[in-house]
Amino acid sequence: MYKLPIILLFFLFTRNIYAQNLTKFLDELPIKTFSDGIQSVVANVNQKGNPITMGGIKYKKGIGLESTSVMAFLLNEKGVRFSAEVGVDDMGNDSIPLRFYVLADRKIIFDSGEMLPGNKPKVVDVSIEGVRRLGLLVLGKGAGYPKNIGSWANASITVNQADYPKTIPNDGEKYLLTPASSTLPKINSPKIFGAKPGNPFMYFIAATGKKPMVFKALHLPEGLKLDSLTGHITGAVHKNGIFPVELVAQNSLGSHRQKVVFKISDTISLTPPMGWNGWNSWAREIDQQKVIASSKALLNNRLIDYGWHYINIDDAWQGLRGGEFGGLLANEKFPSFDKMIDTLHGWGLKVGVYSSPWISSYAGFPGGSSNEENGFYSDEVRLNKRNFRYIGKYRFEEQDARQWAKWGVDYLKYDWRIEVSSAERMRNALNEVNRDIIYSISNSAPLNNVKHWARLTNVFRSGPDIRGICWLSEM
Repeated sequence: MYKLPIILLFFLFTRNIYAQNLTKFLDELPIKTFSDGIQSVVANVNQKGNPITMGGIKYKKGIGLESTSVMAFLLNEKGVRFSAEVGVDDMGNDSIPLRFYVLADRKIIFDSGEMLPGNKPKVVDVSIEGVRRLGLLVLGKGAGYPKNIGSWANASITVNQADYPKTIPNDGEKYLLTPASSTLPKINSPKIFGAKPGNPFMYFIAATGKKPMVFKALHLPEGLKLDSLTGHITGAVHKNGIFPVELVAQNSLGSHRQKVVFKISDTISLTPPMGWNGWNSWAREIDQQKVIASSKALLNNRLIDYGWHYINIDDAWQGLRGGEFGGLLANEKFPSFDKMIDTLHGWGLKVGVYSSPWISSYAGFPGGSSNEENGFYSDEVRLNKRNFRYIGKYRFEEQDARQWAKWGVDYLKYDWRIEVSSAERMRNALNEVNRDIIYSISNSAPLNNVKHWARLTNVFRSGPDIRGICWLSEM
């Protein structure tokens, strides 16, 4: 007569235990915050914006990705199970296999092996009990930067705490490896500097040591002047030549002398430009206030004293075409672009912008070409940006270069799936303006064309976008 109540109590007790477990589909989480890969993952569609389809099967739920893809989750032993179906999307590249891994505290607990489009999706169903950090990694195989698209379809994490999973915090011990600066003056500027004849000359003496500091420049070529309080050397040199100059930085404790060479010719960027780029900090959310704030941070942390002079504004500043030259103007997030540049120059900083020869940039802002003669960026393009990542019928390299020169831009990041003809057109356009603009091409410049990149550009990047993925080393 007592068996039924005991069984009932056992049922209710175990039901209560299992009721604590909560299954969360990854597409229902703010999934981009867990993504450390480039491109970031997307929810419920593939990376082309179409339904997730693998092996002929369509999935309504899942995470679309492009290799290399990394997602990291902090579980702190609150996890129970991870499950998904994985594979290469049917719209993917049939020559680049993908391999899916589930990583748990430095151990591989699932390995899909190599997969191609049309392969039957593989089921993942693994225990994650006792796991502190969970990683979902997808790698492509092939030469260069092997990109392909795939999915974690119907992906879910079962946890026993309602507020998990969490993002991996960046709150570990910090190491300051740079030794403290001496209070004595020390000049850290480049020892050789290139500028074109007749163009505006901007050389900012970078010096550490106790402030205030007074600067001198001996044997300056004709046309240049020094501001002794800021260390800014400006003006223009109108003839080619190699000009040895001696710089002096002096404070109340002593002085430091440094010999430099100003080379006036057709060659600029004789040393690597150093500075800050806005994409990893702000991505599409960049605006004028954030640029100013980041510039002040660079100044306040005295990075400028070590030669960090460039403030480069990445994708998402671009507005519609117009103005004197019909070039790209700044959008509403930058209400006074020209005055902002003047302010940064006054602080001893140089300014860079981003552009692309495509109709639409990667972030979905106007690029350097159009299918409209006037360069109009229509709602059709804005709403379907991925479909307009190609070079349009009408190109505007010359108009844009003139606008940048008038503003006083010092650096261009030019970004697209790189081919030589577009790189050369922009090179020619920059050569025609009265401004020294460092020319950097971005997005995996193919090394088989390295002779062209060396001929046409000042800086080229042979790899993909990078982003710190600390969880890999800490797991």
